[in-house]
Amino acid sequence: MAVFHKIVKLVKLVILMIIHIYAKISYNWTLKNPNEKRNIRVKI
Repeated sequence: MAVFHKIVKLVKLVILMIIHIYAKISYNWTLKNPNEKRNIRVKI
């Protein structure tokens, strides 16, 4: 069971890292293209 919990923790960390990196990239992209901000909001 301890090994399973370690794997779950690792997976959660990896997912958080991916989300963090993706958020950073998308944020930088919106800063570079301020005109695209409206389009992104509409899509969401």
